[in-house]
Amino acid sequence: MEAHNTYAIYSACIVLHSSFFILQYAMPKPSTLSVSSTEQRLDQIVSILERMNKRDKLRTWGGFVRGILHLIPIVILIGSVWFTYAHWDEVLTQITKAAAEQSAAMMRQSAGELQRMVGL
Repeated sequence: MEAHNTYAIYSACIVLHSSFFILQYAMPKPSTLSVSSTEQRLDQIVSILERMNKRDKLRTWGGFVRGILHLIPIVILIGSVWFTYAHWDEVLTQITKAAAEQSAAMMRQSAGELQRMVGL
């Protein structure tokens, strides 16, 4: 139990010590800031924000265009399903007619070969 408390205290000291150094070096000293450097920093921040705004506008338009392009296959699929549903009888008739024609051609070819074999 004693070792566990010692480890917790040691860990807390390390965290406090490291956070003190981070805060010490991260915070600018108020006496070193001048009016011109503050104005320059504000101008720099404004220019960065303007560039970010332009980039975000481009990303928004790019996402919109990409979204439209992703919708095209879905529209084609829905259109083809609707067309098949609306004209199912015609499609089925065409499929049946094509299958019958192929079957008749195969039968004629087989019959021709059979007649040649019998005639020999």
